Amino acid sequence: MKSRDKKNDLLKKFKQGKINKEVYTKYNKCYRQLIKLEHENCFKKKLVEAGVNGKEKWKVIKEGLLLKQEFTNIKEINANGINLTEENDISLAFKTHFETCATNLLVGTAIGQDTSTALPQGDEWKFQPTNESELVKIIKTLKNKNSSGKDCLSNRMLKMEMYTFAKILKPLINESIETGIFPSTLKEANVIPVFKKGDKSNMNNYRPISLLPVLSKVYEKVLNIQITKIIDEGYIDENQYGFRKEHSTEDAVLKFVDKIEKDLALGKNVATVYVDVSKAFDSVDHKILLTKLARTGMDTNGIKLMESYLKDRTQIIIVNNRETGQFYVINIGVPQGSILGPTLFKIYIMDLHCHTNLFCMKFADDTSLEGASNTKDELEMLMNNEMAKVNNWFTNNKLTLHPEKSKFIIHSKDKLVNIKLGDRNITRCGYGLQEESVCLLGLQIDENLDWKIHLQKIEKKIAKGNYLLWRHGKKMNIKLKKVIYESFIRCHLLYCITIWGGAKQLFIKPLNKVLHKAWSKIGGKKIHTQNRLKKFSLLKLEDELAIQESKLIWKWEHKKIAPGLANIINEKHDRLRGRRFNLERSSKLNSIHSRLVRRANKNIKQISEYTTKKNLAINMKKLIYSKYTFVCNTRNCYTCGNT
Repeated sequence: MKSRDKKNDLLKKFKQGKINKEVYTKYNKCYRQLIKLEHENCFKKKLVEAGVNGKEKWKVIKEGLLLKQEFTNIKEINANGINLTEENDISLAFKTHFETCATNLLVGTAIGQDTSTALPQGDEWKFQPTNESELVKIIKTLKNKNSSGKDCLSNRMLKMEMYTFAKILKPLINESIETGIFPSTLKEANVIPVFKKGDKSNMNNYRPISLLPVLSKVYEKVLNIQITKIIDEGYIDENQYGFRKEHSTEDAVLKFVDKIEKDLALGKNVATVYVDVSKAFDSVDHKILLTKLARTGMDTNGIKLMESYLKDRTQIIIVNNRETGQFYVINIGVPQGSILGPTLFKIYIMDLHCHTNLFCMKFADDTSLEGASNTKDELEMLMNNEMAKVNNWFTNNKLTLHPEKSKFIIHSKDKLVNIKLGDRNITRCGYGLQEESVCLLGLQIDENLDWKIHLQKIEKKIAKGNYLLWRHGKKMNIKLKKVIYESFIRCHLLYCITIWGGAKQLFIKPLNKVLHKAWSKIGGKKIHTQNRLKKFSLLKLEDELAIQESKLIWKWEHKKIAPGLANIINEKHDRLRGRRFNLERSSKLNSIHSRLVRRANKNIKQISEYTTKKNLAINMKKLIYSKYTFVCNTRNCYTCGNT
């Protein structure tokens, strides 16, 4: 305070002409350095106080590095051309919108055919009663959250008295299963409009997220475990990657791109279509869903229970953390934010692949299709015929496709192909066009599969981490800098690296330059890159790729890979010594298949020796770091100052 007052006093004197400008600027500079130093000391002190508590540490980091995003209230909404600013009016507008958005899409839609007949009728099964030990396990798996639904109970409160709650809930849940009636109090949800992207005043850009009673989550998990066990045995195909254990977005994209590359290697004309479904979760028809549940063999009492779960769900709108009393009853869709919602949607679309000859990859409501043919004309005919079947399936299941938002890419040389969805043309993406790529689960897919656009996106993403290391470098010690590097740079590099890692050096070179800048901000200046990487346990891009490819081969070797990726590489069964893998002669050198086969042929013996994926990564890193040592023999070296 004294320093500030003196600074202001000097400024006043300078304006009056009593002192020179240099006197004021010198003191002002010193004053600002003191403030900066105080901020740094305060930040470091808070980090020490946080100790080993990861949550508290991240809270301090977000505040200290200005990463904390302020919660933005919904200030204005446009409803039917009228701008609303009052909270009650905004809440009422959201109520009307969420209540009618799905039903409006279905206006004039006729009752379609039952598409689930393409699947075999399952043997009858019924929900089994639960027990206290199962309920305790389920409660333990709940995340440590303080948010609560209408019952005012949080996950954290439930976990504090898990054995007591398990004892109370057991007879209640078993009685509900036996009678086939889902408690109405567990169907009451607080609905929060969550902004997605685009215009903040447009209600279509908000997603309704349900905050359900925590007891409902426990009950739903009991049912979900039993349903998942049945459908995974024969109803969910291997190319459905959403909401499944040991299946990830990376697995889904890996399978899809590998299929494209293999068809191109055979000399075929290849096209991919990425369809967009409007309000997919909100448009699920209950009657169709119950028919598909019956197809799995669920008994009549189970169907009655699921109907009771879906019917007459009460939802109350929460706007800007305030309950405005706007509630509505909904009888369409599956609740977003629930445990059963994703599983029920998975069942709803489980027969889609049976109605098309195209390769169909599904992840939740993202559906991507791939077709290949010998000629351009055959490809166009195939894609249009199959897309008509796909469109028919969506119509029969009362899901609305968006032809304007759906895209397609031609991966072969001849691009003059038109693909229709219904009676409208789909937009083609490619170099030189309005849209050059399609984002599939976070990966930018382009027509040449050269990953140029995706690498440019990664450069932009890691620029934030680079900026933080530069802007707040003096505040942070090496350990904290490593946290920033892992959280804002390395995570973007590792995502789908097994797919884009084979890109040409021409496109990877700019990314490596950005990486070198980030590395130079970790540790002192006078140190060679190789020694810096070894000292601070950092890895080059090519070494990150080697580890991730080895991990994938390890998963394949130990049969822990998603079933859809079981044929990503194939082992030769001959009488020659050593293990060898089939390499398709026509495959490109930088394709996923070629890279994995070459690595498997070279290192399968070493990879298979490790019992865990973690041990494999640790030992590979040790070997890589041992090669990073660099001895500088240059006198008066500019980098390290060697004399």
